Amino acid sequence: MNKKENKLTALRAEYLTERLVAQISAIQREISTTKIRKGEIKHSSHFRKPINVLYQELAQHQEWARRLREMVLDKQRALDSSPSFARAEAQKVLLATEQRLARCEAALLKLENQITYREKHQ
Repeated sequence: MNKKENKLTALRAEYLTERLVAQISAIQREISTTKIRKGEIKHSSHFRKPINVLYQELAQHQEWARRLREMVLDKQRALDSSPSFARAEAQKVLLATEQRLARCEAALLKLENQITYREKHQ
């Protein structure tokens, strides 16, 4: 490193000053709203969905997962029967469908866990 790299230029000093002022302002805004936030309702049972709504969402996700599994099978069959020039696109479509199914199954698991937790803790 040469000496020039170690010097604080006016432009760099201005940038750092602006960043520091912005951070101090953000902290001041947070401090000024703490009293307001203390009076707010926290995320708790007031915002919880009724368990019957969770069961409805679970049923909907199960249906979506079933349909996505069928789509994955269809896309796999399409890939297996596709000519070599179309294989890359068919693989891409299959992968996207498999990813959708994975996200759906993750949401399904989350709902199942929420229902289990609610049933144990009510």
